[in-house]
Parts: sequence; C-alpha cells; structure tokens
Amino acid sequence: ETLVVLGYSDALPWAEGVVYLGHDSEAPSLLLPTALRPDFPAALLERAVRRQFPTAASPVALLPQSRQVLSMASARPVARKQIEAWLEGKL
Repeated sequence: ETLVVLGYSDALPWAEGVVYLGHDSEAPSLLLPTALRPDFPAALLERAVRRQFPTAASPVALLPQSRQVLSMASARPVARKQIEAWLEGKL
C-alpha cells in the first residue's frame, strides 16, 4: 500500500500529499521526511532504528505518519506500466 520512488530531487515532480525523503549527513543509512526534523540528533535516531530493526538492510525509509520503517535495499528500476498496474491493484 506504499509506493516509494527513489530519484534525484530535481527529477522528482512536486505533488501535494507526497512525503519527500532525504539523507541527513549525521544518519546516512536513513531516509527521513524532508519536512520534519527529529527532536534529537539524527545519529541517535539511526542507532535506535538499527537496534530495533537489525535485519533491515540500508538504506531505511522512516515514514512517521504511517508508522512505517521500510528497507530500500531491494529497490529496483520500474517502468511507467508497472506503476500504473500497481495503482490499479494489478500487482
């Protein structure tokens, strides 16, 4: 039920309702929402995520609104047809 699209920031379109993720130099293995900032150092958050999810391969996307922690290690290129099929519930 979640679609994560990885790409260069200038190649991604701006769309209302989308959560954009980015890297923090203090926590390079995490992808964090760009509109949010943790109340504590990102490196501490990274260590906590690694302890809680030791088998999750890096990078890991944190989606606090939906309470999801997603490994991006198996991310792969997709074609427009695959995204359309996913949106239509055919994948």
